[in-house]
Amino acid sequence: MLQDLGCTDVTTHLTRGNAVCTSAMAPLTTSDAIAQGLVRVLGVEAKVVVRTHAELVAAVEANPLRAVATDPAKQLLGFLSGTPDPERIQSIALP
Repeated sequence: MLQDLGCTDVTTHLTRGNAVCTSAMAPLTTSDAIAQGLVRVLGVEAKVVVRTHAELVAAVEANPLRAVATDPAKQLLGFLSGTPDPERIQSIALP
């Protein structure tokens, strides 16, 4: 499906719907196109989050445990689809 949308270098990661690809479209345009493709091809509505290569590199480099967590196969990187509500963050923050 990603190739049908014009994406290249498509690689899937695990079996959770994660994929890495190259797209000439802007990230927001890419995520919208993928979300529409999921509905069209699979009948599934899903929130699609697209991050650029630079954003992925920055997130990995910002890992505070990078010096001790050296096995990338045992690391998890997650992204939010938007800016969280500060009040909600405060409600779960550790003292």
